Order: sequence, then structure tokens, then C-alpha cells
Amino acid sequence: QRKPVFIRTFGSFDVFANGRLVEFSSAKAKELLALLVNNRGGAVSTEEAMAVIWESGGSGALCRTAAMRLRGTLEQYGIGYILSEKGSGRCVNISRFDCDYYMFLNGVKAAEWAFTGEYMTQYSWAEVTLGALLSKTGKGKNEAPG
Repeated sequence: QRKPVFIRTFGSFDVFANGRLVEFSSAKAKELLALLVNNRGGAVSTEEAMAVIWESGGSGALCRTAAMRLRGTLEQYGIGYILSEKGSGRCVNISRFDCDYYMFLNGVKAAEWAFTGEYMTQYSWAEVTLGALLSKTGKGKNEAPG
């Protein structure tokens, strides 16, 4: 890790600012950031975020409130710069933080060792990415079909 912000995706999703765990005031705000990190810098629209995070439906106001709380939490820790608005959506500035998932994709050995077959365990939508990670490592091949 070289940057002040480190985002851990292997295991449970957590954010660290200068080595200190970022405490989120809202679980949905934290999940929104997790979704943005999972999207690797690509914009996520309010509609897309609502479909993933609020599966049973919800209003755009819920997503905007989560985004406002997310921005507030990041600013409180002095790391608001990792978040951006892009077109009609939000995204993370992937060059502004270190992330085990991104390091893994870039072939960093330490990140490969850190991956033990778990990815953002608290979010069911992350299972798609977990499947891709497992197939990349071959770790999922010997498991019995579910």
C-alpha cells in the first residue's frame, strides 16, 4: 500500500484512511461505495444502483440520500477525492486509492496471496465478481456443484 486510502474487498468490504478504519453512518452508503469499487471506475447510474442495492424497489431519493451520506463520510475522513460524478452517474477515481481487488487484477503477488476465495462477503450481488475471481485462480474448480 502506497496511498493514504486502502480499500479491502477480499473478505468483507472495508475502507481505511491513513490506516484508520472508516466508520460509515449508513450501511447503504457503504454498500454504494462497494458497488462503485466493484465497477472499477465505470459510472453507476442512480437507476443501476437502485436495482442492485434496493432489489425490492425504492425511490431515487433513497439512492441520492445514500450518496449524500457517502460523500459526507468520505469528506469527514478527508478522502472525498476518491468519489466523482461522471455523466449521469457516480464512480470512484481508481488512481486515488489502493485496492486489493485492483492489485489482484494487475498481477500483484501480495494481492494474489491475500485472496482466499472471499470477496465482499456481506453483499450477495458481489458473488458474480467472486465467481470470476475464482475461475481466474482456479480455486472454484474442485468444489462440488451447488
